[in-house]
Amino acid sequence: MPIPDFVTDAPTLGIGSQFVYSAYQSLNSCRSFNEAGVGRIPWNCIMDYADRLEMSFYEADEFCELIERIDSNYVKKVNG
Repeated sequence: MPIPDFVTDAPTLGIGSQFVYSAYQSLNSCRSFNEAGVGRIPWNCIMDYADRLEMSFYEADEFCELIERIDSNYVKKVNG
């Protein structure tokens, strides 16, 4: 069985992107699901994650904005 193109053509993530992707996957477990569809990752979960990593205020703010932007696109795509 051949390997699908989406696997062989997957982009290589840089170090910063790998961190964000890993964080997003971890935070994905915090979201809610209901009859309306997929909910957003709560802000407090993102900030708790940043606090655990001892991010500065500025780093946490940037991290939160990045995760929320990624999540917003994900929710729009999944919920239609």
